[in-house]
This record gives sequence, structure tokens and C-alpha cells, in this order.
Amino acid sequence: NAKAALGYSDYESRNIYAYASNGLPASGSVSVLRHGRRDTDLVMSGEMSLTYDFSFNGQKQSVVAGLDVIRAQRRGLFRYQTAGTDNIFNPTNNFSVSDDFDYHASPFQNIRGVLFQKAVFGQAVLHPVERVTFMVGGRYDWAEQKLDNFKTPSNSSSGEVEDFTGRVGVSVEVVNDVNAYTSYSESFKPQPFNITDNGQILPPETAQQVEVGIKADFFDGKLGATASVFRIKRQNVATSSPGPGSGSVSTAMQEHEGAEFEVNGSPIPGLRISASYTRLLAEITESNSASDVGQRPGNVPEYQANLWTSYELQEGQFKGLGVGFGAFFKGSVYGATGKARIDGYTRLDASLFYRGIKDLDMSIVARNLLNTSFIEQVGGSSYNYNRFGAPFSVIARVSHQF
Repeated sequence: NAKAALGYSDYESRNIYAYASNGLPASGSVSVLRHGRRDTDLVMSGEMSLTYDFSFNGQKQSVVAGLDVIRAQRRGLFRYQTAGTDNIFNPTNNFSVSDDFDYHASPFQNIRGVLFQKAVFGQAVLHPVERVTFMVGGRYDWAEQKLDNFKTPSNSSSGEVEDFTGRVGVSVEVVNDVNAYTSYSESFKPQPFNITDNGQILPPETAQQVEVGIKADFFDGKLGATASVFRIKRQNVATSSPGPGSGSVSTAMQEHEGAEFEVNGSPIPGLRISASYTRLLAEITESNSASDVGQRPGNVPEYQANLWTSYELQEGQFKGLGVGFGAFFKGSVYGATGKARIDGYTRLDASLFYRGIKDLDMSIVARNLLNTSFIEQVGGSSYNYNRFGAPFSVIARVSHQF
């Protein structure tokens, strides 16, 4: 069997906000910066694979080989300027941020990052005997990275990186519809869009993961549940720079240990359920900053959970019409390694969709139904700035499968 896929996306975002730029001294007096950021992302991708199925020792075997390619470009404009001073114990909150923010006035950054990545991959799923499954796979990536700094051409940079990553796993059906498994996998992720305050590209992030778990199927395979424990080692993880710009720095190594529980499926026609819960312990084990070692990484919640359920009419005049409802919970996080803690939040969403026309999917999604105010993304360390989650919003989507 042969498969091919193409992807294209073009996205522009603009963020304008004010934030305290010098931490929180005991006096409460802070300097406030206006910060503007505009990003334009263009991504084109393609993938092709061949699958060969055969029988050996009375068991089905499968081998997959293929290649993929992606070209991603981000054009970014950043600027910050002094807005004044304020006091957190007696705030005035009267700093205006104009929509016509001048990105080209000094000081500013004007950069373009480009990633061109190619890979070949292969995987074999083997069943040597009944109830036992082995999986082994690997891929080799070549990536060309380029950063154009239009403001300071001397800070432009480019380079090539490549790496092999592999994965292996084994699964045993201990009783009918219940499988125990273990796996080891590696990952390689170039970071052309994570740059330092001086405009240099961070090295690729790499990771190794070990996982052990159990999977069970119910209702004749219509509903599945998975419980697992895992350990992940991550190298060159990008984090927000402690400076006043929009740059990043990389921590040498982080270790994550946790447990996860998931339920997914459709126990009855039309009803779909997806739920998960994750408990995560994370620690910085190596860093360029000795004070960070032993601390919890910023923006990593200890608890996280989500639930989404939907129902689609299966017959009648309105066949294909459906509704969905979901809840997303994220526990508290640190805005920097072991420093200020940001409260967690719960967000409620809903959707109305129609799939009664072949290959056409139309939906309206309402996010943050209760219009809750919460911090969705935390900023840097000594120069903290936090991004609030979007208020109540409605998004319409139409997609067609060719």
C-alpha cells in the first residue's frame, strides 16, 4: 500500500501588551515596558510511505518505509519601549498600548527564520508468536537552518544539523483485550525559531523516553483505556530569556517522570469520549546557571487533565449534526525555575458541528464559555511577562477532504 499527504498553512499573529520589566522588589515599584510582537508563519509539508504486509509463522507482519519533508518559515517583528513606572501595592494601570504599534522604531528586531528538513524512516511491526508484538523503527533527519537578521546582518546565522533517532517496543497480550507494553524512543527537534537575544539559533532539542504501561479494550474494542508511567530526559530545552527581549536560552538537561491515564473511544454509535489525566514531576538536572539545578522547569504543570465528549445524530433528517462539550484543567506552574508560582485554571468549551455531507466537516467552537480570566503562558525569569488566555470566543471551521 502506498500513501501520500501534502500540507500547507499560512498564519499571522500579533501580540501587544505591557508588563513589569524588573521583577517584584519589596517596595512594589516596577518599570513597565510596552512590547509588540508580530509573527507570520508559512509551512509546507509532504510525506510518502509504502507499507508491505505479509505472513510468517501464521502471524501477520508489517513493514513501513517512507520519507517526509517540511519547509517552515517565520518572519518576526519585535519591539519594546519604556512605558513608565507603577506600584503593585497601589497600581494605576493606565498604560495605553496602541493598535498601530510601530515595529520599526528603535529598539526593535526584524528577523526571518527558515527550516528545511528532510527525513527517511522505517518501521517493522512483527508478531513472532500469538499475543506477542515487537516494534522497531528509526529515522534519519537532515535539517538546514537559516536566520536572517535584517536589523543587524552580522547577527544572521545558518547551519546544518542531522541525527538518527530510533524506537523499540514490545507488547504482550496477558489476557484477552488486555496488553502490557514497554517502549524506548528518541526524538530530534531543530529550533530555528527559538533564538537568543543576540539572534543566534539554539541547538536542536533531543530527548529519550522510556515508558511502561497497560492497555485494555472494552465494548468489543470500541472503547480503550491506557495507564502508563514514563521517564523522559530532554536536552537543549528552550526557555524564555531572562533579558527584556523576546529571545530564548536553553537548559542543558531536564528529567521528567510521571504517570498518565487515558480513555478514548465510542462505546455506543454517535457518542465519542476522550479523557486524560497526567501527573508530572520535572527537574532541571544540568544548567548553565548553577542555581537552576534541582528546580522545577518553568511552565511545566504538575497536574493536567481534560475531558471532551460529543454526540452525533446517526439517522433521520439531521443525520451528521452533533454537539460537543469539554473541560480542560491545568495545574499551577512556575513562571521561572523555582520562583513565582502561577495559579492553575479550568476552561470550558463547547462545539456544534455537521458532518452530513461526504468529505465535508463544518463546526462552530465556543472557547472559554464562562469567560474565565487566567494566565495561559508564563514568561521569562527576572523579566516576567505572562500571556492571558483568550476570553470567550467563537471560531468557525470548514474543512474538505480530497
